[in-house]
Amino acid sequence: MVWRWNGITYAIGPTITSFGLSGNPITSADLDGDGDIDILASSGYTLNDGVGNFSARIILSQTGSEYTVADLNKDTHPDIIANDNNQNTPNTRIFLGDGLGGFTLLAKFETRGYANGIEVADVNNDNNLDVVGIGSWGGTPFADILLGDGTGYFTNAPVKYPTLTDPRDMVKGDFNEDGIIDIALSHASSIITIYLGQGNGRFANTTSNYATGALPQYIMAIDYNKDNHLDLVTLNWTGASVTVLTGAGDGTFSLLTTIPVVALSGSRMTLADFNNDTFIDIAVSGYTNNLISILTGTGTGFNTPTTIPTSQNISEIKAADFTGDGNQDIIVSFNNINRMVLFTGNGLGGFTEGATQYIQNGSFFLVDDMNGDAKPDVITFSNSGGDDYFINDGVGNFTGTAMSVTLGGFPWGYDDMNGDGIKDLIVGSQGTNTSSPGQIVVFRGTVGGISNSVLIDKDYSGGNRFVLHDLNNDGRLDIIQPQIIFMKIIWER
Repeated sequence: MVWRWNGITYAIGPTITSFGLSGNPITSADLDGDGDIDILASSGYTLNDGVGNFSARIILSQTGSEYTVADLNKDTHPDIIANDNNQNTPNTRIFLGDGLGGFTLLAKFETRGYANGIEVADVNNDNNLDVVGIGSWGGTPFADILLGDGTGYFTNAPVKYPTLTDPRDMVKGDFNEDGIIDIALSHASSIITIYLGQGNGRFANTTSNYATGALPQYIMAIDYNKDNHLDLVTLNWTGASVTVLTGAGDGTFSLLTTIPVVALSGSRMTLADFNNDTFIDIAVSGYTNNLISILTGTGTGFNTPTTIPTSQNISEIKAADFTGDGNQDIIVSFNNINRMVLFTGNGLGGFTEGATQYIQNGSFFLVDDMNGDAKPDVITFSNSGGDDYFINDGVGNFTGTAMSVTLGGFPWGYDDMNGDGIKDLIVGSQGTNTSSPGQIVVFRGTVGGISNSVLIDKDYSGGNRFVLHDLNNDGRLDIIQPQIIFMKIIWER
């Protein structure tokens, strides 16, 4: 409700509905540059026409109750800074103003505390406005200082870009060939979205989205037609299919085909040249169907799938030349009996199931050379029961090692996170893509494997997919994650 001063007393003015303030604070500022004071409160704002009449409430999605207004990106237009805990972790949201009363969510930035008070000032004297939030989380008080860079972004906090809902997987690649890494996300709504890199870790969503088969759970980048432009392939769980999109090299894609395969929720895919014709092929695990589907590439597309029978259910599947004979093999997880088994390739697209079964209980496999002998090894990180990584002798025999760690999690990546020249294991505690509280732990790598020594242990909102890349060219790998409706960048420092 607005009360007007008539020079003597206050009189009741217009009532602005739909705010539902419940005692929440009210902020006033000129939001549309007309010189009149507007009102900001309770997940929205209303614009004043100059004579005390106010517009209907304009919603600011998923904001909290604390707001302040400042020009963060130096365009002379007011921007809105708001608190937010709608995704189970505290954040600060930045809405950039257009000077006419319109605001667009730039990003949100993960903080330690849920701010009960927000102030703006240049705290480090770099002529850029910073944001200071005072609040608490889990009963612990925090003061969060977000250091602004003059564009609306902050340099010292994980940044979350808004996306379409429910991203399931992500892949990096230079899709527009400008030398800057880009990101493709597959979404449960059977859509692929593309985020083109702008440099220094910034991304811009393209206006075009691309349809896939139903529920594209996994996405990979390939060059199936050898035109030196990256293409995309998705494994669609509900659609029981594989979708192939042809890249033009300018950040755009066109649908090549969607091919039916035997797949269920739990199926995975891997890419390699299985028949040695120089074209990329696709292998899909059939999960409870006890088979592997092989789609051989032709250079212009893919052939109808052929199937390889298996003795057990298969979930995880990865390709490499594990036997050293020049042919691509496949390592799989028999998920119903918690065993890892090697299928040796004959170089013609055929495979033979190995007799040796290795005890493990991992949900995801990583394949890399762990001991510097140029032979592919396997990381399973079993959580409980079985070995966590397996060293390959070069002819397809593996020696397993169990790690004595207490954190249950999933192996997300294997790369050098501390600059010592040895790859480290990045593990996340989330099993699904989510914005719920989660943990990222990095185990220090050794020359012969992985140690129990923890290099990094941090709490972040989760997500069980990610890619690593040095986004800001500081020599350190950064982490990019999908979440429920955001894509998050975690700066490694």
